[in-house]
Amino acid sequence: MDSLTSPSPSRGCAPLQLGSRGATDLLAVSLSTTDYVGHAYGPDSREIHDQVVRLDRYLGRFLEQVCALRQKQRPRVLTADHGVTPFPERSRTMGHRARCG
Repeated sequence: MDSLTSPSPSRGCAPLQLGSRGATDLLAVSLSTTDYVGHAYGPDSREIHDQVVRLDRYLGRFLEQVCALRQKQRPRVLTADHGVTPFPERSRTMGHRARCG
């Protein structure tokens, strides 16, 4: 899914004149495949590791395209999400104990 979503915003920047109107622009993009893969296969799976590598490539291309549009004005990027821990069973096999409080 991210491979389909990530090129779209950069294509919309030029026609919307983002970053060139003398005002602050906000471009929000949601790339959710990592969340789906993590829930489906787990945080230590090969599938999630593969997805993270792919996401890194998509984000790299996207940021290169956005930066190329506005050489003099660098975009400011903020990204946030939640983290994940291994499944409790995996944590126990690694010697970690659950803590409360």
